[in-house]
Amino acid sequence: MKSATHFASMLAVPAIWLAYMCGTRENLWYRVTTSAAAIRAIGTMPHDKLERFLLSYKMFEKDQFVGAPGEVDLLTDYYSVLNHLCAIGNFEKMYLPPYLDENKDVYENQRLYEKQMAD
Repeated sequence: MKSATHFASMLAVPAIWLAYMCGTRENLWYRVTTSAAAIRAIGTMPHDKLERFLLSYKMFEKDQFVGAPGEVDLLTDYYSVLNHLCAIGNFEKMYLPPYLDENKDVYENQRLYEKQMAD
């Protein structure tokens, strides 16, 4: 468990740097804390959960996915880790927004799009 926490803390520094370099100053603190929290969550996950995540890719080999009990477990294992991986990569929500502003990243375009839809 200590090695996973140590590994997560080692990844936090590059994640903070990456968020600073790629993020906007408007949401810098949010991006840094979200990325760091996601790295910590992955680093402290039990090893068997990460193994189940890797094994969950078997669902993509199926011809049909109907939601049988074993299939639902694959889906749950997949999204329980994927959610954190997406947060590290500045892609927290499960949709790509329209490209409203070329000077903004995915997260900022999501915010612009959601504001436009709410108005």
